[in-house]
Amino acid sequence: MSEPTTVFNNLYDYLSWELMQKGCLRYNDDISNAEVFDFVSELNWVCSNTKVDPIEVVFSSGGGGIYAALGMYDAIKSCGRATAFTCTGLVASAAAMIVLQAATRRRAHRNTRFLLHEPSRWIFMGVEKASTLRDEAEEMERLVAIIIGILVKRCGKSTVEVRHTIERKEVWMSAQEALVWGLIDEIV
Repeated sequence: MSEPTTVFNNLYDYLSWELMQKGCLRYNDDISNAEVFDFVSELNWVCSNTKVDPIEVVFSSGGGGIYAALGMYDAIKSCGRATAFTCTGLVASAAAMIVLQAATRRRAHRNTRFLLHEPSRWIFMGVEKASTLRDEAEEMERLVAIIIGILVKRCGKSTVEVRHTIERKEVWMSAQEALVWGLIDEIV
């Protein structure tokens, strides 16, 4: 393995480097384009420079953008290695419904909390035309269908069950409830 070409800015960067060499990644942030870019870069490095299988990911996130989460999901699914996610703290929204479901094995610590809900978007001081709102509503429905498809495939629920669970409400789950629902595979 080659040593990094940059100087470490802090202890966290150094420890992350040490873990990456052992095939372990940490993700503890909201899901945004910048954070996903960093994670995917680290994932690609681990896939190219280690033989570790499965790649271990310690995972905690309050959720974030759907498009960024779908990008992260696709990167994990196409990395060519098994991935074992261990959830800790909070795994919410796009983190629970999209990213976590890309993992080969999904584990959680006993006190981890999960949040499921239908996608939403923020509007702040905007003026929108009716035609724009219709277009955005259609896109939101396409995104809902993608998320439901991911959960149906991974959690063993029907489309009706998943839609009923997330529609118009937030559903908080303990690790035990997430295990029963099929969101995770085991509690550690």
